[in-house]
Order: sequence, then structure tokens, then C-alpha cells
Amino acid sequence: NVALCYSNVLKVYPRYAQAYQTASYLYHEALFNFPEAFVLNQNWLTQFPNDLSAQCDFAQKYFTTSRFAECEQRLAALLANAEVEPSTKIGLRAIGIANALAQNKTQQIPAALETLQQNIAVQPDTFKVNWSFEGTKHFISTNETLAPHRAWLLQFFAALERKEGK
Repeated sequence: NVALCYSNVLKVYPRYAQAYQTASYLYHEALFNFPEAFVLNQNWLTQFPNDLSAQCDFAQKYFTTSRFAECEQRLAALLANAEVEPSTKIGLRAIGIANALAQNKTQQIPAALETLQQNIAVQPDTFKVNWSFEGTKHFISTNETLAPHRAWLLQFFAALERKEGK
């Protein structure tokens, strides 16, 4: 298991960013081992609490481990942070929409979609969402709480990856 190899490298070299990023990606986006990805991200942020990229990834991992209330709090903080890139905020907003549905907060969805659409509309023509949603889509496809919204959410994330509507 390649992900395990990178995790073992981190035991010897705990500050090796490339090993962390690769292991995190593999566990979350390829193997769908969400608990392991969560712990890996948590350990990394213990050492590097100001790693904004890891913080954004961690918000997604709160979602894919069904920690919906905590995910909402983390997303709110990251969306309010001026240092988070606009393209990253679009990915975070998309996860926020799925997270709101997981909490049955459907009344928030129209405004959230409007904000997301406005954020995409002001991006340059070359804009692309640079976010891997494979883990998120797998979670949505297997999570029973999201079953009523599954088809729509999977289309929504696929459209974001294709940058439709721009």
C-alpha cells in the first residue's frame, strides 16, 4: 500500500510536506479511507497549525467523516479568512452546500448557490476549480444521510469540476 509507505515516512520525517500531501491525497481521494485521512491531517496541523491548505483539506475531511457541525464551523472560519484564495473558497462553498444538506438545512441552499455562482462569475475565463472532489463524491454516494440529495449533489460536484455555467 503506497499510502501506508508515505505514512511510515512521516513517522521518521514528520515534517516532510510532500509525504504528508501524497499520503493525505491517497487516503482521501483514492482509497476513501476517511478516518485515516482525518487523523493524518489532524497530526499535520498539530505541527503546522498555520498551514492554510491543510486547514482547507481538514474542513473537507470533517465532512467526509460525518462531523457536520464541526465542518460547518471550520468552513465559516475559512470563508471569512482573507488569506484563502478565491478558487479555494469556491471548493469550500461547494462542500458547505453538501454539508448543509447533510444537516437538513435546506433553507440555506438557495443563498449558498447564489453566492457560489457570484464567486464563479467574477473569475477569469481561464478559471478552473483546482480541487479534487473524488473523496467527497464517494462519501456522498455511500452516506445514507445524503441519500435523498445524492443524485443532485453528484451532478453538482461533477459540474464544478467541469466548470459548467461559466
